Amino acid sequence: MFFFAPLIAALPFAASFITDRSSGYITFILSRTSFRRYRTSKYVANLLAGGVSTSLPLLVGYGIINIFYKRGLPPIPVSPSEGWVGARIPWVNANGTFGYLYRTKPDLYIFFLIGLAFLWGAAWATAGLSLSSVVRNRYYALAAPFVLYIVAHFVTTVLLIAGWSPLLNFAPFLYKGTSSMTTFVELGALFIVSTICIVAFAKKKHVYE
Repeated sequence: MFFFAPLIAALPFAASFITDRSSGYITFILSRTSFRRYRTSKYVANLLAGGVSTSLPLLVGYGIINIFYKRGLPPIPVSPSEGWVGARIPWVNANGTFGYLYRTKPDLYIFFLIGLAFLWGAAWATAGLSLSSVVRNRYYALAAPFVLYIVAHFVTTVLLIAGWSPLLNFAPFLYKGTSSMTTFVELGALFIVSTICIVAFAKKKHVYE
């Protein structure tokens, strides 16, 4: 899932500007509402769909594991006086962003990862939607975020700034160099730039005509 996350986020709605135009469905939509409302609703639906598509599998997996498997590794106690009841392995902090939570609050850390996956999917789905407002081929709009993701990971790794890799910020526990700055600044920048591109380029003459 780490490698194909941008594709998973983009598949539901990222190319919808193109499919609505090519199918002629947009003609019926714009006969009942304004283009601005159409664009806004498309933006929100795509954002939510992208976030859910990357976070829901993690949430379902976490639920299944808790239902069918016994919890055998309690977290390390906050203080030595609390004792080591039932603990078998002395877990340490997880790598990267908010990894310290894993030591004493593993469930909270897992919910952080699920929430991060939602934000991450929303940002990359928005990037895909911004591309679908300027290109005519839906496969370009779907594949471009994935290509950017892989290229960015390769470049940041080669330049020895892997903490800024989008792949490692999707799964920050894979690399100790990730932090709240690398994770949220990167996501925020991608989301803001993509949103600006949608506002600037998703015009009626580009999407409809």
